[in-house]
Amino acid sequence: MYISAFPTFSFSKLIKRKKAQVFSDYFGYENTRFFYRGAYAIFYGVKALGLKPKDTVLVPAYHCGIEINAILKAGINVKFYDVTHELEVDIESIKSNIDEHTKAVFVIHYYGFPQEMVSLNKLCQTHGLKVIEDCAHGLFSFYKSKSLGAWGDISVFSFQKSLPTADGGAIVFNDRKEDCFITQKKPALLTTLRAYLLLYSEHIHMFKGFLFSVFNTLILKPSRFILKILKRGGSKVITANTNEFDAQYVSLGPSGITEKLIDSIDAHGIVVNRRRNYQHLLEGTKHIKNIKLLFNNLPVGVCPLFFPIRVNQRDLMQQYLSDHGIETFIFGKKLHNLLPKEQCPVAWAYSDELLCLPIHQDMNPGNIEYILKVLEDENCPLN
Repeated sequence: MYISAFPTFSFSKLIKRKKAQVFSDYFGYENTRFFYRGAYAIFYGVKALGLKPKDTVLVPAYHCGIEINAILKAGINVKFYDVTHELEVDIESIKSNIDEHTKAVFVIHYYGFPQEMVSLNKLCQTHGLKVIEDCAHGLFSFYKSKSLGAWGDISVFSFQKSLPTADGGAIVFNDRKEDCFITQKKPALLTTLRAYLLLYSEHIHMFKGFLFSVFNTLILKPSRFILKILKRGGSKVITANTNEFDAQYVSLGPSGITEKLIDSIDAHGIVVNRRRNYQHLLEGTKHIKNIKLLFNNLPVGVCPLFFPIRVNQRDLMQQYLSDHGIETFIFGKKLHNLLPKEQCPVAWAYSDELLCLPIHQDMNPGNIEYILKVLEDENCPLN
């Protein structure tokens, strides 16, 4: 059995059976801008907020790094605050880091679980600070009957973490209609096709494994070779690697395929499936030794992105699961080099220990049972 870390793409999803209008219903066009990546939305957002070079944004010590680089590339300084063992914002740490240069607080809703936004907003209002909500993990999650992304002055999203898309991000301005406008271009077609072929290969691997080697040999390998030649020649028919932050691509919008896909997404079905899979894993792992659960329950309104666990020898565990066809994800593996080693011990510990098991909407109860079986095996590094 093979289980991908993220939702997979199939070409049948391009055929609209029912227009769900996620773009227009979940996001308001008047106060939203869409981007190729969520990191570009962050870059755009801090500039649109009017932050200046000497200003500082308080950012969480536990992060993936690209969001920090986006702020720095915008010419704004960062200062780190602590998070708790439950990955909650440490309000006292934020208070102690506020000075005359502090203009905004950046908050991450880890794995779809909401931060306590009422207290945070109250603190920021007292000090005249803007709130930047990072909802890259929090698409379709709610807090106090209000969607994540509706609490900050601005909020940013990254679609490919939750949806079967190869690109796509957004920024929402909650306190005003955004009148700043940048001319957006579409990413290069070959780049988009390559990315979606890779996503489709994950679909084949997961659902039609017997065809995967054929698809890889006849389609993926030749396409990689062609793109490699084009890159060496400096061709403009491809977009350079955008997994790392590169300010020259800020003007890129989502691809046409992504726009078509998102407009027909069944948001309710995604939430139901993810919550079912999370709850199944939650019940199944309670008796497994040496697994420390990050979240011991699934609150109402949460659409979980992954099932995060704390394990010793995390990299060995990740390899073991991969050898059994279970792909996982690590958030925060490389914290930004501006974060001192002696600061924020929780962030450094989680950088070494946290491993995210998949629970995405393509998975069924049989997939969850297989994961539990592999975890319970006597050869598992946990045992």
